[in-house]
Amino acid sequence: MKISLKYPNKEAMKLSGRLCRRNEHLRKGRSNPQCGLGLLKGGIMKISSAKAKGRRLQQWVRDQLLSHRELSEGDVRSTSMGAGGVDVQLSPAAKALYPFSIECKSKASYAFYKDYEQAVANTEEGTEPVLVVKANNKRPVVIIDAEYFFKRW
Repeated sequence: MKISLKYPNKEAMKLSGRLCRRNEHLRKGRSNPQCGLGLLKGGIMKISSAKAKGRRLQQWVRDQLLSHRELSEGDVRSTSMGAGGVDVQLSPAAKALYPFSIECKSKASYAFYKDYEQAVANTEEGTEPVLVVKANNKRPVVIIDAEYFFKRW
């Protein structure tokens, strides 16, 4: 029995020169770290590429924190991928300026961007758009532009 895949051909799945012989996890829309391939909306991405994408965001946040205050490179550190705890570690001096625990997530898309665009469109002159989101049984979360946040905080 031949099972058709959601993806155009085996070449699309052969990104890293390896082909997962049992593609069940891909057909079911899941990633398999042992395979080395992951899924993105509309295609497949190597796990290493996904980690690099997250690492770039962590480094961008680190650079933003360092560029707007008198902190040394040792005060703000991007942690290695897969390490437990926060993604951007702050020294006591940095925590005094930024009392935050920073977690970074870089994905192809998030559902709130459409809502944030509405907040931008409705922004009054001289103000900054802020989006407050809340899911059922969850606490509300505030979303603002990252560059604005790092410049102002």
